[in-house]
Amino acid sequence: TNPTLFDGSIQGSQPSAAANGPVFSTFNPVASLDEFDTLSDDDKVRLLLKLESFKGALPRPRAVKNDPSLLDNILVPLIDESVRRQYQIRDAERRGDFKEANALREEISPRQRAL
Repeated sequence: TNPTLFDGSIQGSQPSAAANGPVFSTFNPVASLDEFDTLSDDDKVRLLLKLESFKGALPRPRAVKNDPSLLDNILVPLIDESVRRQYQIRDAERRGDFKEANALREEISPRQRAL
Protein backbone atom coordinates (compact mmCIF):
# COMPACT_ATOMS: atom_id res chain seq x y z
CA THR A 1 0.00 0.00 0.00
CA ASN A 2 1.02 3.56 -0.54
CA PRO A 3 1.12 5.45 2.80
CA THR A 4 0.40 8.77 1.09
CA LEU A 5 -3.13 7.58 0.31
CA PHE A 6 -3.87 7.50 4.01
CA ASP A 7 -2.04 10.67 5.03
CA GLY A 8 -4.99 12.92 4.21
CA SER A 9 -7.48 10.91 6.23
CA ILE A 10 -5.24 10.68 9.28
CA GLN A 11 -3.67 14.10 9.28
CA GLY A 12 -6.36 16.02 7.36
CA SER A 13 -7.27 19.52 8.37
CA GLN A 14 -11.00 18.77 8.61
CA PRO A 15 -12.30 17.91 12.08
CA SER A 16 -14.15 14.66 12.56
CA ALA A 17 -17.94 14.59 12.91
CA ALA A 18 -17.61 13.79 16.62
CA ALA A 19 -15.57 16.95 17.18
CA ASN A 20 -18.35 19.06 15.66
CA GLY A 21 -20.95 18.18 18.26
CA PRO A 22 -22.78 15.34 19.95
CA VAL A 23 -23.40 12.18 17.97
CA PHE A 24 -27.04 12.08 19.12
CA SER A 25 -29.42 14.99 19.28
CA THR A 26 -29.57 16.61 22.71
CA PHE A 27 -32.69 18.60 21.79
CA ASN A 28 -35.23 17.91 24.54
CA PRO A 29 -38.40 19.68 23.45
CA VAL A 30 -40.64 18.56 26.33
CA ALA A 31 -39.18 18.57 29.83
CA SER A 32 -42.23 17.46 31.81
CA LEU A 33 -45.71 16.01 31.52
CA ASP A 34 -47.13 19.38 32.58
CA GLU A 35 -45.30 21.02 29.70
CA PHE A 36 -46.61 18.37 27.30
CA ASP A 37 -50.15 19.02 28.53
CA THR A 38 -49.84 22.73 27.76
CA LEU A 39 -49.00 22.09 24.08
CA SER A 40 -51.74 22.95 21.62
CA ASP A 41 -52.21 20.92 18.46
CA ASP A 42 -50.38 23.68 16.55
CA ASP A 43 -47.49 23.49 19.06
CA LYS A 44 -47.29 19.72 18.60
CA VAL A 45 -47.19 20.06 14.81
CA ARG A 46 -44.43 22.69 15.02
CA LEU A 47 -42.50 20.49 17.42
CA LEU A 48 -42.79 17.44 15.19
CA LEU A 49 -41.49 19.43 12.25
CA LYS A 50 -38.46 20.52 14.33
CA LEU A 51 -37.55 17.00 15.45
CA GLU A 52 -34.85 15.34 13.37
CA SER A 53 -36.24 11.95 14.40
CA PHE A 54 -39.66 12.63 12.86
CA LYS A 55 -39.71 11.19 9.35
CA GLY A 56 -43.41 10.52 8.84
CA ALA A 57 -46.32 12.47 7.51
CA LEU A 58 -48.60 14.60 9.63
CA PRO A 59 -52.27 13.68 9.83
CA ARG A 60 -54.73 15.99 8.11
CA PRO A 61 -56.20 18.74 10.32
CA ARG A 62 -59.68 17.25 9.99
CA ALA A 63 -58.41 13.90 11.26
CA VAL A 64 -56.77 15.61 14.27
CA LYS A 65 -59.99 17.50 14.98
CA ASN A 66 -61.89 14.18 15.02
CA ASP A 67 -59.22 12.36 17.04
CA PRO A 68 -56.89 14.68 19.00
CA SER A 69 -54.80 11.72 20.18
CA LEU A 70 -53.37 11.27 16.67
CA LEU A 71 -50.67 13.89 17.28
CA ASP A 72 -49.92 12.48 20.73
CA ASN A 73 -49.49 9.01 19.23
CA ILE A 74 -46.88 10.39 16.84
CA LEU A 75 -45.13 12.70 19.31
CA VAL A 76 -44.96 10.62 22.49
CA PRO A 77 -42.49 8.00 21.13
CA LEU A 78 -40.14 10.84 20.11
CA ILE A 79 -39.97 12.70 23.43
CA ASP A 80 -37.78 12.12 26.47
CA GLU A 81 -38.13 8.73 28.15
CA SER A 82 -39.13 10.16 31.54
CA VAL A 83 -41.97 12.26 30.07
CA ARG A 84 -43.04 9.37 27.85
CA ARG A 85 -43.22 7.05 30.87
CA GLN A 86 -45.28 9.57 32.87
CA TYR A 87 -47.66 9.90 29.92
CA GLN A 88 -48.00 6.11 29.62
CA ILE A 89 -48.68 5.73 33.36
CA ARG A 90 -51.35 8.42 33.27
CA ASP A 91 -52.89 6.88 30.15
CA ALA A 92 -53.04 3.44 31.78
CA GLU A 93 -54.67 4.91 34.90
CA ARG A 94 -57.26 6.77 32.81
CA ARG A 95 -58.14 3.49 31.10
CA GLY A 96 -58.44 1.82 34.52
CA ASP A 97 -55.49 -0.48 33.83
CA PHE A 98 -53.77 -0.12 37.19
CA LYS A 99 -51.80 -3.32 36.68
CA GLU A 100 -50.08 -1.78 33.64
CA ALA A 101 -49.60 1.53 35.46
CA ASN A 102 -47.87 -0.26 38.35
CA ALA A 103 -45.72 -2.29 35.95
CA LEU A 104 -44.64 0.92 34.22
CA ARG A 105 -43.76 2.47 37.59
CA GLU A 106 -41.63 -0.55 38.50
CA GLU A 107 -39.65 -0.19 35.25
CA ILE A 108 -38.63 3.40 35.97
CA SER A 109 -34.89 3.83 35.50
CA PRO A 110 -32.60 5.23 38.21
CA ARG A 111 -32.28 8.41 36.12
CA GLN A 112 -36.04 8.89 36.16
CA ARG A 113 -36.20 8.26 39.91
CA ALA A 114 -33.60 10.99 40.44
CA LEU A 115 -35.75 13.48 38.55
